[in-house]
Amino acid sequence: MSQKGPSIRVSIPRALYEGILRIQLNEGLDFEAAATRAASLLDPNSVLFKQEVQKAAQQLERTQFLQQTNKARATIRNAGYIEGSEYVRTHEVHFEVPCPKCSKPMKFSNTDSNWEEIKKTLYDAFKTWSHTACKK
Repeated sequence: MSQKGPSIRVSIPRALYEGILRIQLNEGLDFEAAATRAASLLDPNSVLFKQEVQKAAQQLERTQFLQQTNKARATIRNAGYIEGSEYVRTHEVHFEVPCPKCSKPMKFSNTDSNWEEIKKTLYDAFKTWSHTACKK
């Protein structure tokens, strides 16, 4: 480590040295600035240490909040789908037949504005139909 003025040579644990190098690489600092940043992060009384702890806590809080929000959205979406499906199943009449010309399905519903006309046409079309068991 070189400094302006007197320098000190010390031996530090490899893990600390690698941590300083990671800070240096991640933040684009020279070794001295990275070592100073590492020292401030190690000092629990430093402003930087407190800021880093606060930043980590906010990220964790944001992550937990988003997880809870996404879980709530999924619950609402699933419950809404089930409730909506149940409503449609119990309150709407649906009828689907293939088009005799193109074979694509023609869909009819009691929510159509001309449902009474459609219903009459459908009843007329199927008035001769019956259950197989009823035919016997």
